[in-house]
Order: sequence, then C-alpha cells, then structure tokens
Amino acid sequence: MKAKRLPLPKRFNVAMTEAAYQRLRDLNADWHFGNNYLLTILLGHFDEVVDPEAWKATMEAFVEDFGPPKAAAVAFDGRPGGRRGRGNHCVVPDLERLVRTSGTVP
Repeated sequence: MKAKRLPLPKRFNVAMTEAAYQRLRDLNADWHFGNNYLLTILLGHFDEVVDPEAWKATMEAFVEDFGPPKAAAVAFDGRPGGRRGRGNHCVVPDLERLVRTSGTVP
C-alpha cells in the first residue's frame, strides 16, 4: 500500500522555550517526522494522549507562576497576518474573570 501524505496548508512561526524545543527535537529523532508533523499529530490527537487531570494541573501551575494571558496578547483583528504583521491571535474576553469564576483556563 502506498503511503499517504498529509498536507499541512497552515504555516506559522512558533516561539517556545529551549526545553520545549529540545523535546520537539528529541521526538523528531525518535520518530523522524518534522516539527510541523509532530505538532500536528500531537495536537490532532491531544485528547487521546494527554490525561485531562494532568493537563488541568499543568495549566493551573503555569497560571500560578506566570499569570493568565493578557487580553492584549490574544486579540484578533480578523485580517490575515494579524495586527501589523504580528500574526493572528484569538479574542479571550475578560480571561481573568473566566479563570476566577470557573477555576480553570479555557
């Protein structure tokens, strides 16, 4: 059977910590997929590979250490390329209120 190719039409730059990038390189060395494919596979099967309680604890610890994202950092103006070419972002109205009332980051 001929191997199928998964097209990846959406491309974007990703900023990450050196530790996260090293983990991505380690996965690349283990599985021989490029970074784009590894991230696509991981995020596409997120619910299958991530324990929900561990994810919640990780996100809560991150918010405790660094605080919730600021609305300005996640504003989306709907135009390709986002504001002044900085990339697309999504709107999270009053995220701090959502975190306070629900106890979790959406």
